[in-house]
Amino acid sequence: MRKSFRNGSIQRFHRMSVSMTLVFLTIALVGTAALSTSVTAQPADWSDVMVRQTDAHGYDIALRKGDENLGYRHYADNHNLHSTAAIKYVLKGSLIVDQGAHREYVADFKDSKTGRVYVRVRVVVQAASQTDDRQYAVNDDYIGVITAFCEGMQRCPNSIDRLR
Repeated sequence: MRKSFRNGSIQRFHRMSVSMTLVFLTIALVGTAALSTSVTAQPADWSDVMVRQTDAHGYDIALRKGDENLGYRHYADNHNLHSTAAIKYVLKGSLIVDQGAHREYVADFKDSKTGRVYVRVRVVVQAASQTDDRQYAVNDDYIGVITAFCEGMQRCPNSIDRLR
């Protein structure tokens, strides 16, 4: 014989289980969204090395393709520095900051007629296998060039890009 539930208890049980399921699904979806926004997705080729340069102190520095946060893709468009020759020139220049894995190089670009400095380019390098925020890592190598820019201006002059 079938047992019957009085006072609609089966309907209440069903509504309660559906409500609990919705609550758990909402928590799971919100948690997943939070996780996905905290992890940066890099292009698959971000770590590909475009060129290497040995600086005046014997450090081997990689210039990687990068993405919107570091490397060539970061600084080329943002700072109008598309020439890898300019970066290589700066890396042969003065090492002005050498603190642990953080290095900065500068070089002056001069007017060929007057000899006056018209722009100073700074290159920032991460000499470690991962960035400080641990968002980027490479195996058996250093990250290399993080960014490059012309001091005192948003975008470098086009003449810097003409270097070959």
